[in-house]
Amino acid sequence: MSLYTYQDIQEHLRSYVAGGATTAMQDDIRRAVHTALRDVAIAHPWRYYRVRGAINLDAEYKTGTVAFDLTGGAYERLLTLTGGTWPTWAPYGHIRISDRSYTVEDRKSGTELTLPANDVPAADIASGTSYVLYRSHYPLPTDFRTLEGCWLGTNNWDLMEIPLRGIVQMETEAADAGTPRYFAIAGSQDFYGSMAIHIFPHPDATESLQLVYNRAQRPLRYSGYATGEYAGTVSGTISTVAITGSGTSFVSGMVGSVIRFGDTANYPTGLDGLFPYLEQRVIQKFTSGTAIDVDANLSASYSAVFYRVTDVLDLPDELYSALVRRAEAELDRYRGHLDRAAINQSAYLEAVRQAMEFDDSRRRPRLAADRGLWLADYWPVEKWTP
Repeated sequence: MSLYTYQDIQEHLRSYVAGGATTAMQDDIRRAVHTALRDVAIAHPWRYYRVRGAINLDAEYKTGTVAFDLTGGAYERLLTLTGGTWPTWAPYGHIRISDRSYTVEDRKSGTELTLPANDVPAADIASGTSYVLYRSHYPLPTDFRTLEGCWLGTNNWDLMEIPLRGIVQMETEAADAGTPRYFAIAGSQDFYGSMAIHIFPHPDATESLQLVYNRAQRPLRYSGYATGEYAGTVSGTISTVAITGSGTSFVSGMVGSVIRFGDTANYPTGLDGLFPYLEQRVIQKFTSGTAIDVDANLSASYSAVFYRVTDVLDLPDELYSALVRRAEAELDRYRGHLDRAAINQSAYLEAVRQAMEFDDSRRRPRLAADRGLWLADYWPVEKWTP
């Protein structure tokens, strides 16, 4: 697979606008690339972005007994535990006392929790009261976009998706632990900008929830044009991975980005530029501002050569043309060339259609199996029916 970069598409768009030397034009170019990359990624559930993940589900906790002090204690709305230690996940849980569940606000210590002002018992609760602390929602991976499916690692049971309202209603009516069977996806109430999965019932033992989901792309930060992305020179020896810089300003965030090697006279461009890079490698390890490791042995030695660090365009080969057309259309729109923007948008839609056909061609042929029909992407139907 080709490795297209942020530098490549910026070079293309600079040529497209005949230089684009002004700060405003450079801002428009970067904005067009980011918009286009987002639009291409969500145009279809591309198999390239399909990955697996896992979430560790916590067992309910009910060791010891509690007392609740509505006001006047060390903290307002204080729930104190005797004979146990609140687990670290307690701030993300609910606590059930006398057939009523309350949200946990904060874990102040191993024996102290506070409850929010709008979700508390109406009066103090005497010491020696039994309780159940449980967790029924978990943040999804930070790169989560859409869910393909989820199942329990211990028994391969698929969980059934239902509305969040159904999860809340069932949890209110019956908060007993068991084997999770249902889930809902909603915005996370604990982490801004994240999604969470809500399950019912909450598990009575530690459990692993397996996921297949469509992820977001790796964000673009390094274009290859900011000073810290090409300052100084670099050296490296053939068949080694260590890169030494002189006057460089490498940072830890560059891990996963691409470093391109030029010569002693020219900064490297993409392969269709005036000074095509001699080699490119992915940065694997950051040591200091002048020392990094790359992902594979160098194919040649370099001594004090110019370089650029840039981010990978996180998309499959077949989507690069669509990305270029979409970025051109967006840039035309910024510049008021609406007729040309419409032409490029049509070209973008055609490129997406072709990419979708190619993506669908990756589907496995259907096979008759002993236990039913194997679908393109899943186990036999019988295996996956709870």
